[in-house]
Parts: sequence; C-alpha cells; structure tokens
Amino acid sequence: MENNNTNKNQQQNMEGLNITDEQLQKLIQSETDKVRTNYSKQVKDLEGKITEYEEKQKEYEQKEKYYKTIDVLKENNIPSQLAKWIDIDIENEEEINELKKVFKNNKDTGYKPQTQRKDDDYSKAEKEGNVQGMISNKLGRLFQ
Repeated sequence: MENNNTNKNQQQNMEGLNITDEQLQKLIQSETDKVRTNYSKQVKDLEGKITEYEEKQKEYEQKEKYYKTIDVLKENNIPSQLAKWIDIDIENEEEINELKKVFKNNKDTGYKPQTQRKDDDYSKAEKEGNVQGMISNKLGRLFQ
C-alpha cells in the first residue's frame, strides 16, 4: 500500500513538472557530466601534484646521497670536494678502499722535497720587516 502511495506521489510530481522522459534523461546526463568534469579536474590536479612530489623526492635523494658521499670521503681522508664528480656506492666498502688506495698511492708518488730550504738573510729581514737589512742583502749579492 505504501509503495503505491509513493508511486502516485512520484507520478503527480512528474505530471506537475510537465517533463518528458527524454528531457529528464538530458537533465540527469547534464548534471552527471558536470560532476564528472569536476572530478576529472580534481584528479588531474592531484596527478600533477604527485609528479611534482616525485621530482622533489628524487632531488632529496640525490642531495642525501651527495652528503653521505661527502661524509664517507671525509672519514677516509679523501678530499670531499670530489663528491661532485665521483659516483660510488658508499655502502660498498671495496669501492671506498680502492679509492682510498688510489689517493694514498698518488700521495706517496707525489713530489716531496728532500731538504727544507734554509732561510737566508733576506728572508729573515723580510719576516722582521727590516727594509735596510733586505736592501743590504740584495746589494751584497749584486756585488759578489
């Protein structure tokens, strides 16, 4: 009985509006299109934010790796300025030890003066700020 009353009320409402089924379908379709368009815009905006955040995440990961590389290089007495140019796996001890050996070998084979230069009279006078001593030393060498 209640179901019949509901149907009658719906029919009366429909008759009062004078809308055909075709017009009703167009209205429903129009409203669903509006909602769908709104949601698709929101989805596109959120997808754009996702890609933006993924790019930022990659940047942060690169920076983190760079700073970790600097720390590892410093710990192993390797110039930390090289972190920009070398790409090593900082978790791999073999790579770090190999790099450490290369720098140690280069340091060992580099130029090392055998004797230290002795300060001459001119250098001593220069350190003391003695202009007269510097001039007399230069003139003395000139006339030897």
